[in-house]
Amino acid sequence: VLVISVALETVTIYRITDSAVLSGAAIIIGFVMSLTLYGTFLQAPIPSLRWIFLLPGPYLGVVCALGYSDMGQLTLLGYGVAASCLSVLIYALVSFRAGGVLNGSPD
Repeated sequence: VLVISVALETVTIYRITDSAVLSGAAIIIGFVMSLTLYGTFLQAPIPSLRWIFLLPGPYLGVVCALGYSDMGQLTLLGYGVAASCLSVLIYALVSFRAGGVLNGSPD
């Protein structure tokens, strides 16, 4: 579910920017930055760093390390489902605004 949410986030960013390089770079930079800051957040919880939980890095990092003690499985599943639904909603809104139909063409 988490990997699907990352794929949907990437496709949504691509739909907004129309650039595969930019969407891939945004996801990679966001992933690395949020994963790095998550380690800092665990050492000293700083309230201004709470935004990192909007990005997939901490969740995928916890799953890959099997560190469920940091987050529960329902938290991980909840993020994946919420991020997927939000990505699909944003993609649909951008698509309908761009051309009236999901593929963006006016026909």
